[in-house]
Amino acid sequence: MQARPDKAERKINRKYAQIGVFRGDLLCFKNDYVHKTLNNIVTEAKAYIEAEPLEFNIDALSKAVHISKYHLDRVFKKQIGITPYQFYISDRIKKIRQGLQNCISPSDLAYELNFFDQSHLCNTFKKHMGITPEQYVRSYSSH
Repeated sequence: MQARPDKAERKINRKYAQIGVFRGDLLCFKNDYVHKTLNNIVTEAKAYIEAEPLEFNIDALSKAVHISKYHLDRVFKKQIGITPYQFYISDRIKKIRQGLQNCISPSDLAYELNFFDQSHLCNTFKKHMGITPEQYVRSYSSH
């Protein structure tokens, strides 16, 4: 005869029965009848981040992919190697580089990409690229 689970174990089992179960790389939600692999979750999250270039909101992102923000952070980092916020910043840097290559001024890019001002854009770009936007334009135009 099996031993009866204690109160804490029963509470945990009830919680998993309500919200779903995580098995290996498959996430199963009981209420939504959703079966997603971690790859699908990350793909959806990346598409959402790329579609929302103006602001980053982890709560909205986690609701869009139907998992908690903490679990999303772990899954994203496990699959890609960076957090969703770091991916958002790298996506913005990519858009700044593309804009600079297309001869769009940093002040216009700052407005388009929802930076506070041109200085904020330049500081963010330099922090991640190691050079200023002006230096990037000069090096890009010399090739």
